[in-house]
Amino acid sequence: LLIPSPPYPDAIQDTFKQAMYLNETNPRVIYADNRYCDDDHVVHKTHKDDVLVLHRNGSISVSSIQVTFDPDMYCVDIFHDDMHKLELAALICLGGREDAAIPRCPEILRVDISDGVVVGENVTKYGVTFTEADYYRENGTLLGCVCNKLKCLRKCCARDEIVVNRQCEENYAQEEFNRLLNSSNFDTRTHHLVLSNGTFCAPGYSNIKLTEFEVLEDGRVFVDDMVLAADEYCIDTFTRDGSEPEVAVVLCVVEDDESPLDEGLPCLGRL
Repeated sequence: LLIPSPPYPDAIQDTFKQAMYLNETNPRVIYADNRYCDDDHVVHKTHKDDVLVLHRNGSISVSSIQVTFDPDMYCVDIFHDDMHKLELAALICLGGREDAAIPRCPEILRVDISDGVVVGENVTKYGVTFTEADYYRENGTLLGCVCNKLKCLRKCCARDEIVVNRQCEENYAQEEFNRLLNSSNFDTRTHHLVLSNGTFCAPGYSNIKLTEFEVLEDGRVFVDDMVLAADEYCIDTFTRDGSEPEVAVVLCVVEDDESPLDEGLPCLGRL
């Protein structure tokens, strides 16, 4: 979490509690100087109606832009608005040159849309249209930020696989997982199931498996007063050494996190 200067430290903490859901008890705060962005980017101030979501890894999502920014691409502070009232806002770094990369979505949430219908710079797949700001071109493949368009739930393995002894294996026993989808009002018209194919968490993260959780209608997961976005968890059916299959959630935890999330939780251990 990057903050330009500390003129209102108490106000910052109070406003954060009201305007953001902090997924860490004590987020690491870096106080920056007046140089908010480098020369390749321009500064954009978020609107007062924007919803800012701070993720456990320090990145921030801005509702009006539908983009996730890494800690070095934004800062937050208390500002005076036109009526001289205090408001929480973020300064985000947007590409100021054509070749300046603008982050669109976490790598773990990018899906192949190369076989979509291409019209100009737009690609249509899954019933939605991806603009140029919603996909990447990598080695001839188009990777779309589907969670910018649809509500996402992330599955740890492929659609016809479950986790057996920590590995994804083909298994068509998906009854429990399908019941979970039905109970969370999963609708293919508004939701998308991101298949991680065995990549439980992004590099730099370890994982913890939990059995008590709730899938919210928007695809996020609620665990012990924490709300996790799709890049911070995956869900699947697990079995080990012939045990009965059960649906569990894998939480992605920063490897150097000094406050492990499994304290006091119904945890089955790290995978």
